[in-house]
Amino acid sequence: MQAFFKVLVVLGLVFVASCESMSKFNPFNFGSGESAYDESAASATSAGAEADAAPLKIQPIKVAIPKDSEPIKPKEVTPAMSHIKAENTPPAAEASFTETALAAINKFIPKTTSGQVKAGVLLPLSGKSKSVGEALQTAAMMALAEGNNKDVVLQFYDTRGTGDGASEATKKALAEGVDVILGPLFSAETKEVADTVGWSDINVIGFSSDPGVLSDKVFSVAPLVAQQVEEIVGFACSQGYKKFAVLAQNNEMGEGALAAANNAASSEMCGGEVTGVGLYDPETTDFSMAIKEILPEALLAKLERENLRDQGYEVLEEPLYDSEGNLIDEDNIKFDFDAVLLVDEGTRLRSLGALLEYYDINPKEIKVLGVSMMDDSNVKREASLIGAWYSVVPKEGFDRFAVKYKNLTGAQKNPPRIASLAYDAVALTVFLAGGDGISSYTLTNPSGFKGVSGVFRLLADGRAERALAIMEVTKSGKNKVLRPARKSFAEPAKE
Repeated sequence: MQAFFKVLVVLGLVFVASCESMSKFNPFNFGSGESAYDESAASATSAGAEADAAPLKIQPIKVAIPKDSEPIKPKEVTPAMSHIKAENTPPAAEASFTETALAAINKFIPKTTSGQVKAGVLLPLSGKSKSVGEALQTAAMMALAEGNNKDVVLQFYDTRGTGDGASEATKKALAEGVDVILGPLFSAETKEVADTVGWSDINVIGFSSDPGVLSDKVFSVAPLVAQQVEEIVGFACSQGYKKFAVLAQNNEMGEGALAAANNAASSEMCGGEVTGVGLYDPETTDFSMAIKEILPEALLAKLERENLRDQGYEVLEEPLYDSEGNLIDEDNIKFDFDAVLLVDEGTRLRSLGALLEYYDINPKEIKVLGVSMMDDSNVKREASLIGAWYSVVPKEGFDRFAVKYKNLTGAQKNPPRIASLAYDAVALTVFLAGGDGISSYTLTNPSGFKGVSGVFRLLADGRAERALAIMEVTKSGKNKVLRPARKSFAEPAKE
């Protein structure tokens, strides 16, 4: 065991030495050479040049538990670890991967000073979402370790993934004097946190993608579906598409996506319109009724006649007429839209794609659009989705973050994408704590910040605006970049 700890100490010294060689800590820098505030990026853009530096290299630290030995624990439990509930600690017989990983990261966190900024981090550290919560916890500790700011302390509180748990965690955090709350993860939790924080001057930086729970002091660093919809519809408009149909879930997310599509299409810059809407139950597996809502009446009549014929009924070959009494050419039925937006993910997204072809919506004639949920390697399995356009946060930064995460923790798989939000929130806290402090004013700096997945800024209503890229689905799965995300908010949005 002593030899094992010596190995850890040597590796820790190598890491610390590499950190000390950095001229200036940039908590959001993954190889760009830009400062956390994008003011320098703005000046670099205007000068026609942008510095590029090699990504920060972290020495791999693989912590293994020898057989028949006691679990490895840090010699000193820092304040960052002191508020994880005892009932969530793994059995003494064997340390969990998360406990081991945090023990390794913990060694790189500087000892705190008297002028502490206490950040209460609210995560589901037990319950159904425990594994996701632990990934966010590890990412948060990474940001603190890399931040090397002695004035910041992370105090973790378990929400159990429920509204009640989040309320209890918030009350405890406030009672223990936190200066800012990071998290929680889910919409219902965020609502309870907002209600509990009430009229206090504590700001919340959460991870929920539901804009309905945000406010002037309850922020979220999560990319929102509405912004992604506005971005992809705006891009499609710039490419000549003016009439849009929308297929989405019949819930708050779907309604928000529809409103965003209407706003973007009807804007003066676009001059288009949403001409068809099909909403469906989020639990359904049959999307045919929703798709029929966006189809021309003539096509529905034609398909119904063909369906009856397929069932063996004798059908009279009568001509078809539109609502105004005009004869319809059945071989040249016109759609009311030239682009269709699909706001869903996974199997549901692929099922929608398959039904488009079934209902004669030819993707070579009608452009298929999507949001970040289309950024899935399985999408290419559905032929009708090949060539679709979608908006998404840049992926390159997350790829570098995932390598660092695996090197530092010894994980074999990439962390969930949402783990980067915890890193961003902590890095933002560390950055502001070392400057003008954490307030609604500093959080909403219009220049924004550079995070794991590109630049973002927090708006006065709590939403995050992120620089998004436009991608195209390809057969190979290596999707094509049609328009890269901008590097700063001083840079005009590209067409």
